[in-house]
Amino acid sequence: MLRTNDSTVPIENAEAVTSIFGYWPSFHDGYLLSVLLEACEPSLTMKIHCFDSSGKVDDKGYYDLQNHTLTTLRFQGIALEYLSHFNEGNIIAALELSGIDDEPLDEEFVRSFIIPDVRFHATLSSSYGCIASFGYVSAIVLSAVPCDAEGNLLS
Repeated sequence: MLRTNDSTVPIENAEAVTSIFGYWPSFHDGYLLSVLLEACEPSLTMKIHCFDSSGKVDDKGYYDLQNHTLTTLRFQGIALEYLSHFNEGNIIAALELSGIDDEPLDEEFVRSFIIPDVRFHATLSSSYGCIASFGYVSAIVLSAVPCDAEGNLLS
C-alpha cells in the first residue's frame, strides 16, 4: 500500500488500523471484498483485504507483502453519489477521505443530500473493479484483524 499521512478526517477507532501499519493507509492494491448498504441509517460498510509492502522484491520479482489484514469500515449517514463496477476483482487504487470543505463537489450532488449533516466525502478509485463516491456523517473502523495472503482469517 502507498503510505499516506494519518487522515485529517476523524475516523472512530482508526488506531485499530494505524497500530498495524504505523500510519493511515491509502488501501492501494487492496481487495474490496464486500459492500453492504443499509437503508435504516443509511450506512455503507466495506470489507477490505489490505497489506503493506516492505519495498523488497523476492527472487521471482514479486514485492514482499506483509501485515495482511481484513479491515471493515462503516460510513454512517451516507449520501451515495455512485457505486459501480463491483465484480470478482475490485482492486483498490485509493480510498480518499476528505472534509466537504476540502474539495470541490458537484453542486447538484451536494443539493441532493438527504442527510443534512453530511460533513465528509469518500472516493474509492480502482485499478480494476468497483468505484464509488459518497458523502457521509461519520466513519468507524469496525475491525482490523490478521489474515493470510488470500484474505482468509487466521485461526
